[in-house]
Amino acid sequence: MKSRILSFFLRITGLVLKLCLTLYMGRFFSLEDMGTYGLVAAFAVVSISILGFRLDFIATREVINLGGLLLTARIRDQIIFYVICYIIFGIAGCIYYYFSDTPTDKLVYILALIIGVFESVSTLCSGNLVALQKPLTANLCFFIRSSLWIPAVIIIGFLFPEYRNVQIILIFWNCGIIASLLLNAWIWRKMKFWQSLSIPINWKWIKNSIFKAFPIWIGSICLTFSGYVDRFIVETYLDRASVGIISFYSSFAVAVYNIMNSGVFSFLYPKLVKCISTSNLKEFNNVAKKMRNQAILGSSVICFIIAFVVPVFCLWSGKKELLSNISILWAMLFGVWIKCITEYIYYICYAKEKDKLIWIGNLVFVISSTLVNLIFISSMALSGAVYGAVLSVIPFFLWRVLCLKKI
Repeated sequence: MKSRILSFFLRITGLVLKLCLTLYMGRFFSLEDMGTYGLVAAFAVVSISILGFRLDFIATREVINLGGLLLTARIRDQIIFYVICYIIFGIAGCIYYYFSDTPTDKLVYILALIIGVFESVSTLCSGNLVALQKPLTANLCFFIRSSLWIPAVIIIGFLFPEYRNVQIILIFWNCGIIASLLLNAWIWRKMKFWQSLSIPINWKWIKNSIFKAFPIWIGSICLTFSGYVDRFIVETYLDRASVGIISFYSSFAVAVYNIMNSGVFSFLYPKLVKCISTSNLKEFNNVAKKMRNQAILGSSVICFIIAFVVPVFCLWSGKKELLSNISILWAMLFGVWIKCITEYIYYICYAKEKDKLIWIGNLVFVISSTLVNLIFISSMALSGAVYGAVLSVIPFFLWRVLCLKKI
């Protein structure tokens, strides 16, 4: 219980700091700059899903039941494969920039590429920490890389107005990720990585795991992209300022899920996996119900608070465009609430290795999200995002309910 309280405190503190950054940008940045930051943030999250082919999805499920040098070797093999992916990703990014005709800020582009890689390796490390039942440590690393650097950015911005720009935020973001990786390396210093070199790299396991995780990888890309597709559609059909409005509100929806993930899901899902491995179905059902009930209560309270508090902040920011589009926030909160209250079904499928149900559900979500947002935003401009946020989540909800009946 103490660990969960501390983790929840870190997430709440991180949410407050993220809120401060959002308000700071909303007060002093143009909507265009907010849009640029939103696109970089979306790129970083999508990169996490793309890089590594979701090898971690298979590995973390196995890591739970490993120990000693076998555990260290399994983590080492993941890191080696991911590094190969990062090298290919970096080369592809450089080639794209060289031949691209679209004008892009070079520094922003480079910083975005680095963030994409660093966030991926940080997520890999955190996933293994959670699998090893160290969610508090994983949340501390997440707090450092996502939020701890924010006060410095805001203070510098207040003292030196010339540093109120997206580039400074991205630089500090990278510094936060590096600090969290150093902490993770310090935590793993006793895992005997040098001794694990006596065990050959298990390329066969990597190959088989990638093959097994391939549909999950596609599904993860779909699920992640579905959460940010509205930004790219708005960028295509409207303008960067409108992307800034979408990004401003979606940051709160993302925060809701992150809080629930750290405060509920990351603590309970390893128990589901263990219950399956020990065939303790009674305890499995109890843990699943506990996860469901806590998700419903927690996400409802958080969404309710945000729905009433954020409009006050919008009024304070002085940007009428934000307040006039507040219905977008409420629609997004509805969407993330649906996702949170059905997330326990995802973890039931995960524990029972019903991977096909997971990736099909993700595919359903990205198709509905893309089509609905494309139709309504292209025809109704920014107000179409309200319908997109609500209608796109309904097929996803129905699929998860169907999954519950199938398992």
